[in-house]
Amino acid sequence: MKKSLYFICCILLMTGLQSFQNPNTTVEDILQKAIELEQLHKILQKDSDGHFQPLMILTNGQLPEHIDLRFAGKPVKMISSEEAKKLSEEDSYMNVTEFRIKNSRARFQFVYNAISVRINLRNIDGEWTYRSMSMKGKGILYKNVDWTL
Repeated sequence: MKKSLYFICCILLMTGLQSFQNPNTTVEDILQKAIELEQLHKILQKDSDGHFQPLMILTNGQLPEHIDLRFAGKPVKMISSEEAKKLSEEDSYMNVTEFRIKNSRARFQFVYNAISVRINLRNIDGEWTYRSMSMKGKGILYKNVDWTL
């Protein structure tokens, strides 16, 4: 009886600890995967030495403002609408227009320097995997779909 009670308590404790995991983990995984896409790097601003400028994402209430992302070895800054108003016109940021997770699919859509970008990912065996991407604007028309899934 004591062993059974001990076993049940251990299971309840493990289940309880899982419920306290960071709810932003999935969002972080999706966004980190999205900003690492090589095709996206072609439109992101670089300085005169060819290094990427710090990346900023305007959340627009679509994303949590306190998530931990890194791009080009630097932290990504999540900004609110109020913070965006204080930026100069030279500052570029991803203006999130849609972020949606439904079942095993995710869509991340934003505007960056007048270029509309849509990235679709799918969760396959617990890992978020690139599915498709499109970019339009400033003379760019790019569409790519990964049919290997």
